[in-house]
Amino acid sequence: MGIIVVALVLGVVGWRLVQAQRFDQRLASDGEAARQVVQTYYTALRDGDAKAALATAAIRPEETSLLTDEVLRSAQEAGGIQNLSVGEAALANDNGARIVGDAGTVAVTYAVGSTPVRIDLPVTRDGGTWRISAATSRVDLGGKGVSRTVNGHQAGADVVELFPGTYTVGAASKLVTLGHPQLLVTAPDPLGAAAQTWGGGDATLSTDSRDAVLGAARASLTSCLAQRSLAPEGCPISIETGSEIQIDESTIRYQLVNDPWSKTEVQLASDGRATGTIDVEYRIEASAKSKGVEGVVRQTYTQSAVTFNADLSGDKPVISWQ
Repeated sequence: MGIIVVALVLGVVGWRLVQAQRFDQRLASDGEAARQVVQTYYTALRDGDAKAALATAAIRPEETSLLTDEVLRSAQEAGGIQNLSVGEAALANDNGARIVGDAGTVAVTYAVGSTPVRIDLPVTRDGGTWRISAATSRVDLGGKGVSRTVNGHQAGADVVELFPGTYTVGAASKLVTLGHPQLLVTAPDPLGAAAQTWGGGDATLSTDSRDAVLGAARASLTSCLAQRSLAPEGCPISIETGSEIQIDESTIRYQLVNDPWSKTEVQLASDGRATGTIDVEYRIEASAKSKGVEGVVRQTYTQSAVTFNADLSGDKPVISWQ
């Protein structure tokens, strides 16, 4: 009987040792697989291979306008992944139950340009394959009303997805400048993280851009005053004479009386347009008829607080009035 008990004990101990060895092997194998996917991810970043980098992620971003090889390569050239060292994986596990979990982290150190980075990159088992949890970072470019470019490429949204690297943010309009255009993305976002806000400063108009807007507004007003109409379309001029006076509009001549531009300030509005306000004083002279009597109308009018807006989406401002 004693021999049987000893044999059973030895059998149980042996079985536990085998299970422990198998658990250790699975933990080591899964840890190495997790390390390898992290290595593959950062290698793809350095190589400028956007598709390969995205393929390592468990979750793919919906916004992909800047997740291209061209943008990624430019971000690496400007200051990309350097001095990469992929450390050990720390995977969730239950040693007592001999279970290896489906999540963990991998310790990684590197530099983005000259900025050192040390992170525990989240990894997850996805359908039996280890992947990094996310490959990109969400960045709010603050482009409400002013379309943004990133490394010279048009951003597809105000909040974009970017790989780690160095970027230059610009305004799509050549007339708009940004105070601090550099954007550094050091690592992918943890799952569920809020978008980072790019702190590059508000968009502004340079002196040359303001002059260009004022020049376009002047030219627009001059064009309005050259028209032969009591209410030129799209212009800050509108005259009503009443039913008793008939104006021969073909004879209309307008003359600007004041200088509406002397104190005009041009501002960049929240919708991305440049805007300003002027007071316009003008004189009209035209042939007219009233109750069968022909004559000439000469009258001065004032339009106060007339607003002009400049569309800055093209190379030159396009003026509209309201």
